[in-house]
Amino acid sequence: MNWLPETGSRKVARRRWPWVILVALALMAAWFLAGTFSRTTGAPPRKELSSGFADISVSTKDKPYPPQDVNRFAPPPRVIYVYVVLKGFSGKKDLEARVERIGSGSILSKLLPGSSVLQVRSERDEKFARNAGGISGVAKFALKTKTGGPVPAGDYQVTVYATGGGSRGQSAKKTFVVGD
Repeated sequence: MNWLPETGSRKVARRRWPWVILVALALMAAWFLAGTFSRTTGAPPRKELSSGFADISVSTKDKPYPPQDVNRFAPPPRVIYVYVVLKGFSGKKDLEARVERIGSGSILSKLLPGSSVLQVRSERDEKFARNAGGISGVAKFALKTKTGGPVPAGDYQVTVYATGGGSRGQSAKKTFVVGD
């Protein structure tokens, strides 16, 4: 056994973990910045109407009849009203609405909880008239968050569709943008 220490070639202990943490932090910062600066805004706001639907519009104004249509809401409102104008509607007068987020503010916000925070509520002051050509009138729905706060920024699509027999495939769709 050799009791003398070996001094000829000394190896220096390397610490690799600070570099690993630094690289991980740099990747997270790049991912966050890419998500912040590359907002995923979809196609420009549009409408799709099938037979029986004369118009669909969205607004922050609570009126008995449709106010001027709005495609972009900045700053985000607490309530968005959806107005549907029926003319010669052949189905029953039972309408339902569904809202879905088709874009979001950033990539990071897709991972956060609470992405589906909007509720659709039917406003029961619908005004319908039935004649030989079908049902005509205005239906109104309110889009609100579950918490009562402002609507989160993003691209949304609201679809109003007929329920019941004789109304297969009748719907109206409208896309709009909340935020900048």
